[in-house]
Amino acid sequence: MRILIVDDEEVIRDGMVHALPWTEYDFHILTPAKSGEEALERIKMEHPDIIITDIMMQGISSLDLVTALDDIDYPKEIIILSGYDEFNYVQEALRKNVSDYLLKTSSPKEILTSVHRARKRLLEVQKSTNGDTGQYDNRLMKKLLLGNYTKTEINQFERKMNRKSHEIYQLIMVDRVIREDQFEQMKKIWNSYLFGHFLIHHDQTLIIVKRESNVHDDYAFQIAQKRMFSIYQQPLLVSDTFSTLESISTIYEEIKSYVYYQWLEPNESFITTSLIKRRQGISHHERFDQYESDCLSILRYGTKEELNDWTNRLIDWLFTHGDATPKTVENYVHHLYFSIVRDVEQTYELDGFSVKKVGSTTQFFHDPVYYLYSLLIDLQHAIQAQNTGPKYISEALLFIEKNLHQSLTLQDVANEVHIHPNYLSEMLRKKQQMTFLEIVTMMRMEKAVKLIVHSNKSIKEIAHLVGYNDRKYFTQLFKKYYHYTPSQYRKRHQILQ
Repeated sequence: MRILIVDDEEVIRDGMVHALPWTEYDFHILTPAKSGEEALERIKMEHPDIIITDIMMQGISSLDLVTALDDIDYPKEIIILSGYDEFNYVQEALRKNVSDYLLKTSSPKEILTSVHRARKRLLEVQKSTNGDTGQYDNRLMKKLLLGNYTKTEINQFERKMNRKSHEIYQLIMVDRVIREDQFEQMKKIWNSYLFGHFLIHHDQTLIIVKRESNVHDDYAFQIAQKRMFSIYQQPLLVSDTFSTLESISTIYEEIKSYVYYQWLEPNESFITTSLIKRRQGISHHERFDQYESDCLSILRYGTKEELNDWTNRLIDWLFTHGDATPKTVENYVHHLYFSIVRDVEQTYELDGFSVKKVGSTTQFFHDPVYYLYSLLIDLQHAIQAQNTGPKYISEALLFIEKNLHQSLTLQDVANEVHIHPNYLSEMLRKKQQMTFLEIVTMMRMEKAVKLIVHSNKSIKEIAHLVGYNDRKYFTQLFKKYYHYTPSQYRKRHQILQ
């Protein structure tokens, strides 16, 4: 392999040429270059495999030289020489197309080790390019997607794509891998309409598609997508078009976030940026109080079947909501779960119960009903273990909780559960350690707090919703319970948030 040494100091050039046994290791030393300008001209003509250059030179610096070499497109390795006080320049050089650096005080053995590493890397590139073009192209595409590429590698890939000046790119992802024979079939079908480079990466299929800049090929693009959908039976995630491969890593990160929209748009064949931008997100206030109240009732007095039905209703509403986004759906569920847990912890002492860890976004979207149900079922068991006693007690408490907005009497509740009111009163006192009136008042105050904190309803509206027509009387009772008026409580909560 041919090595070019670039340094404006003669003593360094001569030392590098004569102090090391280059020929013993089959290296050919070209006549050293005295400046960056000379090196640049000669590299264009001689194409040395390995370039060793001083980081600080008169005229064109090594950093300028490295930048200019990006436009001279052939496989090469660049090693820079630096002093101890030049590490800032080294860091900048390493961000460019530089493969290694050496201190000027390095021993001959250290210099040879660095050069051997450079030769090994070049041989691997040559082997990949000449031996298995497909694998090499795939590795190159992965580097582009991850943003770990050089200008030379971008130029190589653009040549593979045979891109013309008027053409642009588009990235497509399918969150699924198919059989190898189907994959090869899909590539042939797609490329019969538009040219694209395919890659399997992290159990997903990715295609970089070459498009006409005026999108006159839109009809062919639509047909190709439909054919692809018929094979994968999975929505295609489609990026906006982009003009340079240097932006593809950013495009890739963006399109990865589209994956979760396929659960929100199950009837769509293509998930596009314009479709996503139409969605504004779900406010965590929307229907929050009702879902929380219903869930708490089921946790306290319901069955596991009722809990599963409630979970299905919530998830169905969230996933069919026209403004839902993956993030706001996930946030809504987590906010609801932790609000329920907080309420339960304030009401019960659940010995041995620990709050479950919230899983990943992927776990949630793959089976949201099971995900949420599994968080809540243990909580239901723990609560109901404390609610031992006759069934009519649970039924009476559930009836009270669902009818707090109405005028409730002991007789009303007794009629609902079909026992004598005096007996019900005695059983409630024994089980709950409170009178019937105290139980109703406590439940009304708890519901009032949730409405004050989680809704924008007026205090007068909240009073009506919890069964009080007289706002003044409601305010007195609330202050007795919480030491603040409803308005003060809301303001205090807003400040603490």
